[in-house]
Amino acid sequence: LSDRLVPLFYTRWMSFAVIVGFLGLRIALIQRHFFTLYILAIYVLNQVLLFVSPATEDDDLPGMSQLADRGNEYRPFVRALSEFRLWWRGFIAMVVAFLASFVDYLDLEVDGQALLLYFVVLFGYTMKQQITHMVKHGYVPWNTSKKATARRGDGKKDATYDV
Repeated sequence: LSDRLVPLFYTRWMSFAVIVGFLGLRIALIQRHFFTLYILAIYVLNQVLLFVSPATEDDDLPGMSQLADRGNEYRPFVRALSEFRLWWRGFIAMVVAFLASFVDYLDLEVDGQALLLYFVVLFGYTMKQQITHMVKHGYVPWNTSKKATARRGDGKKDATYDV
């Protein structure tokens, strides 16, 4: 199944957006199951953090401090969680949360506004830590072209790339 779904990038993410829309509409209409939505948001946040994190921590590996002293050697960004697995885990979690919204036994009495506020604070704090980690270790979780990474600090291209 995954071999057939991997190339369908836009279709996969459109299906994710549709299930998010259905779940959001359902929660808005019934005005219940806020705790289910909160648990889902925490899980998706965790998966997104894995997606933007590198697969290995250089500080944790023995002998990596000597490799870090070599200079600005190009190392590609390898994710801890692939884009497909992020979509798959998120999609399955959305479907489970959508189905859980039909089970009244799983509806806990909570203040939805308090959970939203708590999630916003948690999201802000977590993203601040992640961005600090990115700056400290000098990586970005998106691909850049080799020409863009070869630019000097003054904005001029390296003469090696001139054709």
